Amino acid sequence: MFCGINSDIQRPKGENQMKTWRDFNVEQVIKLIRKSEKNITEERIEELMDDACELLTVNLSCLTCGKRFPMNNMQHKCKEEDIWLYQYIQNSVGNKQVKKEYLSLLKEKYPLHKGHDIAYRGINFKTHQEYRMFMESLKENSFTFKEITSWTLRHDYAVRFARCIQKGTRENDDIRKQEIRAMFNMKANITGYKGIILAIHLTKNKVLCDISKEGIGNMTEEEVILLPGTYQVVLNKIIDKELGKTDWNEENIRLAELLI
Repeated sequence: MFCGINSDIQRPKGENQMKTWRDFNVEQVIKLIRKSEKNITEERIEELMDDACELLTVNLSCLTCGKRFPMNNMQHKCKEEDIWLYQYIQNSVGNKQVKKEYLSLLKEKYPLHKGHDIAYRGINFKTHQEYRMFMESLKENSFTFKEITSWTLRHDYAVRFARCIQKGTRENDDIRKQEIRAMFNMKANITGYKGIILAIHLTKNKVLCDISKEGIGNMTEEEVILLPGTYQVVLNKIIDKELGKTDWNEENIRLAELLI
């Protein structure tokens, strides 16, 4: 008996039958629901049970390590290497120094996935000088990355980073906000002076960790983090700044303001 809910329904038996909460004794759960809401109807209880079961299948991100766990199995011990990784994802500028003991742990835990051959990196340059210095360092399609760097498997995400300064990519976040507002005011297509997209061929020796399928912290960038080193890269795209050609309507500006 399920406290009056569908108790008269005879369900077919069988190991392969798809089961729902109605196939279990949920008396204790129903009692808790009735305790919190005295005059609740049978129909409303069914709705709450359906909603609860759906929520239990949702994976939630830990606010400490960013790892995702289902609501019915959230107990875990946050690993130090995962805590560092989550902090880096949230703010790459302030967390580029990775402890040596984390390197092997991260490489083993998040190896490069088969079929992940090409990654992209979008870079937005605030000034002409920044752009010129970078291009001068890009010799014969080779560049030396002195720190770990973030790349994405998705070209459209790289375009987003090349067009607009993103959170966590500038030490002074107020400058980033000013650049975005200036872009709106000038009806420009990008922030700063210019944007570029680099492409790189991925190999295991370059990759610190491939977290493109992990969804750490609910991030969707399909990110791959590369170790410092000198690598062959391809200048995939240059985005020049164009003024007065992008119509940033009030709704777009309002939504963007929420993000900055």
